[in-house]
Amino acid sequence: MKNPRKGGGPLPKTIDGKIPSWLRRAMNPKTPTTKDNETMRTASREIGNNEILFPTVRMIDGQLKKLTVEEAYQMSLRKKDFVVTKGPKNATLLSKRLSKIVSRERSD
Repeated sequence: MKNPRKGGGPLPKTIDGKIPSWLRRAMNPKTPTTKDNETMRTASREIGNNEILFPTVRMIDGQLKKLTVEEAYQMSLRKKDFVVTKGPKNATLLSKRLSKIVSRERSD
């Protein structure tokens, strides 16, 4: 994997201080895409004074599956693999930045 931080700052981390497994998987060009050629899609939701970013496309039983926002939210809470941001605007900006990083990683 190339240096994903090049020009984009550090990769976000979960509350456990780890790069989310869904992001690492999405950056790996050897992993599959959905029938719509997606490898990652995210949503966000307000929790307290923060906004959390979480994946709505997950690898489940060896296949990528699109989840509803509610299913994805609940799974992310269980797995504790969401990323905390300050407000919905920052969550949107982070999502767009991650999309660029994933695209670059998968095309190199």
